[in-house]
Amino acid sequence: MSTPILKKIHSLCLCLLFIQPIFALSNKSSHNLLIINSYNEQAAWSNSIIVPIMQEVGKMSNTSAYVSHLHSILIKNDSLYQHSVNTLFQRYENTKPHSVVLIGNMAFTLRDRIKEEWGDIPIILCAGRDSYTSPRYNYPEYESAEIPKDSIFSISGLKDKYNFTFILCPTYCKETIDMMMKIQPGIKTFIFAADKLFINRIHEKEIKSYLSSSYPNIEYKRIYPNSNPAVPNLRKYLLTNEDPTVGMLFGSWFCVRENLLGHLITMSTEDYRFIMSANKGVFTLRESFLAEGGFIGGYFYDNDATIKHLLQCLRSIINGREARDIPFYTPEKSYPVIDYNALKQRGMSEKLCPPNTLFINKPPTLWQRYKLQISICLLILSVLGIVSYIKHKFQQKEIMLLRSHNKLLENMPVFYVQEQVMFNENGIPESMRYINANILFKELFCSKQKQEQVNSSMFPHQTEEYFMQFARIVFQERRSIVFTYYFEEQNAFYEVIIRQAAEENLIDIFGVNTTTLHQTQELLRAANNKLALALDIAHIIPWHWDLQKHAITCDANRSPFELATGVKDERGVRIIHEADYFNNIHPDDAERIRDDYQALILGRVKALKEEFRTVIKKNGKEYINWVEARAVVEQRNEQGHPISLIGSLLIITDRKRNEQELINAKNRAEESDRLKSAFLANMSHEIRTPLNAIVGFSSILATAEEEEEKSEYINIIENNNQLLLQLISDVLDIAKIEASSLDFNYSSLDLNVLMNELESTALMRITSPDVCLEMIPDSDNCWVITERNRLSQIIINLLNNAIKFTQKGKITFGYKLQKEKIYFYVTDTGCGIPAEKQDKIFERFIKLNNFAQGTGLGLSICKSIVDAMGGEIGVDSKVGNGSTFWFTLPYHTGTANESTDKPVELSELSKDKQITILIAEDDESNYRLFHSILQKDFQLIHARDGKEAVELYSLHHPNLILMDINMPNMNGYEATHQIRELSKSIPIIAVTAYAYASDKQKIMESGFTGYMSKPLNARKLQDEVSATLKKCFIFT
Repeated sequence: MSTPILKKIHSLCLCLLFIQPIFALSNKSSHNLLIINSYNEQAAWSNSIIVPIMQEVGKMSNTSAYVSHLHSILIKNDSLYQHSVNTLFQRYENTKPHSVVLIGNMAFTLRDRIKEEWGDIPIILCAGRDSYTSPRYNYPEYESAEIPKDSIFSISGLKDKYNFTFILCPTYCKETIDMMMKIQPGIKTFIFAADKLFINRIHEKEIKSYLSSSYPNIEYKRIYPNSNPAVPNLRKYLLTNEDPTVGMLFGSWFCVRENLLGHLITMSTEDYRFIMSANKGVFTLRESFLAEGGFIGGYFYDNDATIKHLLQCLRSIINGREARDIPFYTPEKSYPVIDYNALKQRGMSEKLCPPNTLFINKPPTLWQRYKLQISICLLILSVLGIVSYIKHKFQQKEIMLLRSHNKLLENMPVFYVQEQVMFNENGIPESMRYINANILFKELFCSKQKQEQVNSSMFPHQTEEYFMQFARIVFQERRSIVFTYYFEEQNAFYEVIIRQAAEENLIDIFGVNTTTLHQTQELLRAANNKLALALDIAHIIPWHWDLQKHAITCDANRSPFELATGVKDERGVRIIHEADYFNNIHPDDAERIRDDYQALILGRVKALKEEFRTVIKKNGKEYINWVEARAVVEQRNEQGHPISLIGSLLIITDRKRNEQELINAKNRAEESDRLKSAFLANMSHEIRTPLNAIVGFSSILATAEEEEEKSEYINIIENNNQLLLQLISDVLDIAKIEASSLDFNYSSLDLNVLMNELESTALMRITSPDVCLEMIPDSDNCWVITERNRLSQIIINLLNNAIKFTQKGKITFGYKLQKEKIYFYVTDTGCGIPAEKQDKIFERFIKLNNFAQGTGLGLSICKSIVDAMGGEIGVDSKVGNGSTFWFTLPYHTGTANESTDKPVELSELSKDKQITILIAEDDESNYRLFHSILQKDFQLIHARDGKEAVELYSLHHPNLILMDINMPNMNGYEATHQIRELSKSIPIIAVTAYAYASDKQKIMESGFTGYMSKPLNARKLQDEVSATLKKCFIFT
């Protein structure tokens, strides 16, 4: 091509580039949209995309749209391409777009320049293939050149590199060819009419490949648009060639032509407009060409859905969404499209079209044109026919009803009689006259004689009078009457219906035999009474729950719920709202029961069985009952959801009380067993600990040589003996407590005297000179009735603990008289007790200091004694500040006792005469202990049982008797009784292992002079013997 021609092409390209429609608002917009079209403004496919975009932008107040056409058919080399691109970007240098729509593959070659000049703005690409190549392969001059495979790339590979989304607008060459071969089956020559654009080169390659593989006998030709008349062109084939064996497929049709002024223009419509008047059928690859007319059709994608997606993407991008976040789009639907008018003008049959063909421009059928009118006419005819048919059937049915009426009256198992009511002068019904009746009535009530009677009723006189009462109501209130009547002659119950007949002054009387029903009801009533009685006896309450009405019905007489909101119906059944039902369930059980019922309703369980408590309020008090509930689903709706439940409530309060008692007994037994095991384990430890010292030091005592060392061992043994004795005493008290057999011997005593005695006893136990003891009385004279021994035991225990844990300071104890009780206290300045351990201090075997002597039972015994005496015990303490142990006892005022002791007649005894003591002891080792203690000062006689003691007394007449209680042959009580018959004055001291207060009382009441408990203490034994001798003898 000559240089002038190139210059003209270049000038035309620049001119067309700037002659473009610009749509913008008068003021500055917030968003600028640029549409870059690879083709010219006449391209039908491009316009099918541009026009909807411009229409959508026109609805937006904040967006401006611009369109630029690249006229790629004019760009034939790199120089023109580069110049066109530079001019395009210079044109929008001051109006930079915010987003771009690229139409065609040529426009996509600008992607790098767009990113460089305008930034990473969103791009929407619309192209017919998912591939791209370098710009030069898009030039028309390369039409005949083969594009290397390594120069063709997939657009999908650029997804992560550019901010763009891709909308595929495919062409279906293979499907269109198959469609042409089916509609025009005689094709032998296939002509592809298309320009030299890049896309048509791809189409041609695909067409030729598909023809060679699927239709190898068909000749292929290609027609290009050009301005040279010598070259065969589209017009020639369209206007001269009518051969039906030639099939033509149309692509795009752009060419460059020179006008009369010498300027170059691009044209796309001049040639293919001849298609409209040509006799030859032409198919196309783009649906947009069908709008021009003349084309038969082709196989296309769903353009409406594609445009809809394009506009959605555009709106999303304008609203701020990035194009790279929008997935690539490929049309889901495609189908053959045929221009019905063009098909018929070319003489082709629509029957040859594919089954799913979409016809356009097809003239409407008679039904489509007059659909409404035809429908109205058919509807009118149908209504007339239906009315006529219904009328005919109704007449037939009425005739049949009239025929069957008499048969029904005659043969139905209900008696029927029609009677005329006779009125008196005042218009009041007075009597009845028989008119007509069915067979059953005549058999029951009408004898031949009655039927012959005129102007009378067929009913007996008494029955007629009874029926007349209801007949008057029928005429007065104009309503039917239903009642049950017993016919004595027939011995049957009938449900009678009296209603006014259609004729004036006539009544119809119907009667249904309900004898069997009446008998069944009586049986059912009796069964219900028996069932109700059984339910009452068993405390079972049946109920029904309507889930739709949220109402629960149950027998009002047996309801466990006394609700103000519940109402009784006419059957005496209480109706309770479900909310009230759950409100009367104990709060601790309500949520669980709600969940259980919900599980039953939802079908998670088939039946419900639960136990819960109900709370009934009466007269301001709350009563709790235990109830066992059972329930199942009674009825379901069509969807299978429950609509009602049925179940029962069983009052199990007594059973739960018995169960609880059994559980408590079991727990007590288990606790007792546990405590017994723990007690034995603790006792084993507590007994072995002092025994270990006693046994150990006893074994080495014999080998000790130094007197000081022996004395130390003896003191250790003595201390552990005392500890062991205290432990045994505590164990005995524990046994009494466990057996609930603690002895309490109440007497009147002077509390101040007792407290002074306890003070003297406690002072003997204080070994530290830094500790002082003080008793603080509340009254100078205080006589009370109480248990002396138990009160002393409690105070001594508390004093011993105070002495044990007070190294320095003061211990005070005393009492305070209150209204109905006496408050005792022991306060020390010892180490104190931590707050967290004060709650456990009164439990058994609790020792806060494991290194201190003690069994850990003293405070537990004190608490048990105080509880048994009706008092309370506690402690107030702070670590480092000492403790105050206190207890209270009921206060009963006592009186001073006068001495009731009889004067004792004293015997004379010479000081020079050796005193003889009779020791009654069955155990040899115990006697040896007596012997070792008393042999130096007294003459001893040994009796091995009670019988021998009586004999030796009679023989030797000793001055004093030490009597063991539990001996063989004759116990100490019997022996003392016999000795007292011989001598009233002989002093007898009981020596026994029984150590309870009741034992001591029994001993003193049995004639004994004194009392000592085992194990024996040598000093105490000597003191007791000396005191008894001084009390009973006068030494001369």
